[in-house]
Amino acid sequence: MDIEFKVGKSWIREHSIDELTVKLNRYVDGTWYPLPTEKVGENDANIYYSATSPGLSTFAITGELKKLINWVLISGLTAIPMLGGMLAYYLLRKYRERKMREKLF
Repeated sequence: MDIEFKVGKSWIREHSIDELTVKLNRYVDGTWYPLPTEKVGENDANIYYSATSPGLSTFAITGELKKLINWVLISGLTAIPMLGGMLAYYLLRKYRERKMREKLF
């Protein structure tokens, strides 16, 4: 049987979920089993999925966290690893402040 469900984009963003890893899970005899799940569409507010289940049960929707390690170019030659956008913003601001001080003196 096919089960269609939706997940709000705002919830996915707020919880840093990778939308391609969302799965419907089926609970049977004390164990959770991930079901074959695929993204079938989206609109401005939601992402729609379809999963195939062998029967009815208790279900849970899960997803994996996005990988938070990115690379930010501070100059044309230097790359640094960082976690999340706020650290990148902070480092870029400090870099620019240092460059401005160097120009003034």
